[in-house]
Amino acid sequence: MFSAELMMERVYERIVNLPRESSAEDYVLTVVKNLVPFTEQTRAEMDVNVALIAEAAAVPELKTLRDAAHDQLASACTRLAALLREEDPEAPGPEATRNGQRLHALTDGLALHLMHRDAPEDKDRAIEILRDEIRSISGGGDR
Repeated sequence: MFSAELMMERVYERIVNLPRESSAEDYVLTVVKNLVPFTEQTRAEMDVNVALIAEAAAVPELKTLRDAAHDQLASACTRLAALLREEDPEAPGPEATRNGQRLHALTDGLALHLMHRDAPEDKDRAIEILRDEIRSISGGGDR
């Protein structure tokens, strides 16, 4: 349980201390890349998260941590979507909320994919998919 709490704290600290990029799109990509297993550190964090999900059914105390990690990621994705849409991240509108839910689902899916397929071309493709989604949310896509 302690490792899961520590993982959540480390991810949070790393994200809030990221430098602002030149554009909202670049910043959001940088944040999301810190949530998906692109590095040894983020892969280790994802290992903890997957274990947390798997063990929560057997260890009820872990369900609270699992749900908190999920809620933090969901909230972060909604705030990022609001930032991309030039809305107040503290009060995202319905469209930013919907976009955030989609970004969250994409982030989760890519994270799981990269846990078992981490070749350079898989990582490159994941970044391309994230860029497309981020561009779409910010209004630069053709969705």
